[in-house]
Amino acid sequence: MYNEELRLTDQLAHLHLSFIRENHQTLAAQAAREQWTHQQYLRRLIEGESLRRQDRSIARRIAAARFPFIKTLDQFDWTWPKKINRPQVQHLFGLGFLKEKANITFIGGVCFGKSHLSIAILITGKTPLGYDAIVENAHRGLLYHNNLAAPLTVGAKLKGFVRTVRPGGKIDLSLDASGYQRVASLTEQIVEALKTNGGRLDFDDDSSPEAIRQTFSVSKKAFKQALGKLYKARRIGFQKPGIQLLDNSSWLPGA
Repeated sequence: MYNEELRLTDQLAHLHLSFIRENHQTLAAQAAREQWTHQQYLRRLIEGESLRRQDRSIARRIAAARFPFIKTLDQFDWTWPKKINRPQVQHLFGLGFLKEKANITFIGGVCFGKSHLSIAILITGKTPLGYDAIVENAHRGLLYHNNLAAPLTVGAKLKGFVRTVRPGGKIDLSLDASGYQRVASLTEQIVEALKTNGGRLDFDDDSSPEAIRQTFSVSKKAFKQALGKLYKARRIGFQKPGIQLLDNSSWLPGA
């Protein structure tokens, strides 16, 4: 009996069925107590294995995205802004509009986080004006040379923002959220990253454009503007290298 169990465990490990390997005995005992059918027992094993693989897939994608910090909806501060429609936002995060192929438009003032809503773009070619791109696998867009800090690679997959939708449906794109709204949202992002990393980051205005782009998905110019805003608000201090979060309880996002 021991040899049979050991062989089963080895086979499950070889097939990378970790949930089944760890839980088949416990679930078998539960099945006996509750008189499950063979199909019910098998379904519980397969469901558990499937859920574990989904969790691992999500974890790998989050790691590959290199987010500077992770914040889920259950961590959102619903006390600011005060007039936010909480039930409506929570309903939207059910993502039912994707199945309906419906559009969602966020309307609000500066500093409410709209510029965090980026899009996926694929660079398809270079033109005299800039770079052609496919937006969300469906629409044509253009990134202008004068809005880019460095050349792009054809075939690159990037995060971007919509600047303008032209007659005919072609989209003017940017790799950064535009203007003051960009700076405001980035200041929040930097503060959250500081909080997540114990109040200190190894980034400052001397960091390389490549490192800034890889971590914060913005240009070095935008990053320096955001640091300047936080420094003037006495929210950060420069340590050379790096920045330190300062205690300023009166500071509000976008203030």
